[in-house]
This record gives sequence, structure tokens and C-alpha cells, in this order.
Amino acid sequence: IGPMKECLTAIPAIYATVSDWIESSGTFSLYNQTERETALNFTKYAENRVDAHVDNFTFEKSTGKVVLIDTEHFPTMIGLKEQFECKDYTSWYAKLSLKFLKNNYLQDKNTRRELQTKILPERYPV
Repeated sequence: IGPMKECLTAIPAIYATVSDWIESSGTFSLYNQTERETALNFTKYAENRVDAHVDNFTFEKSTGKVVLIDTEHFPTMIGLKEQFECKDYTSWYAKLSLKFLKNNYLQDKNTRRELQTKILPERYPV
């Protein structure tokens, strides 16, 4: 932004591959209250380091254990700078939408430039 040198943050296309055969009984559903609560509770437990989308969670068929799939360091991916707590998916989606609107349409050039040059807060170590 502006006449300053370009500051580039590169996120690798593939940063880790952990593979195991998991026979799943299907991903979680937004229509199932228990599955929604399980996903949000795990996300709170992990201090929002994982993406709380319900389709990132599944049950292993043979053991019934919850398995986390297709995830990334969530604060890095969305630019989270502070604690992000929600009691349900409605508030989770509302907060993410509001964050998107603020970041993309309600920031001045100086604020955006400052955010591009600062390191992720210690609150969310990788």
C-alpha cells in the first residue's frame, strides 16, 4: 500500500501432511446440536487455534472418537489478533462476517499498512 516497499507474507501451499486411514461415519452437521457444541467446545479448548467449521470434524467409525480433519492455524488464516469466543455458530459467523467487513471496508491505509508489518501477537504462537 502506498509508496513504501512491498511487505510480503507467504503462506506455503502445503505445510504439513499427516495421513492415516480413518473410516468415518460422516462429518459433523450444523443441524445436530451435540455435534455443533462438540466442535465449538474443542475450538474453545484449543484457544481458537483450529477452524471451528463443523465439516472439519468427524467421528471415527470403529471407536466413536472425534477426529479433526482439514485444519490450519486459524488465527493466521483470518488475521485474528485477540481472543475470539462465541457461544454458538450464529455468533461465530456474525463475528467472522463483521471482522471481514471491518478489515476490508472500514480500515484506513495507515492501519492496514501497520497490520501488514506487525508480527502475529504472542497470544497465538504457531
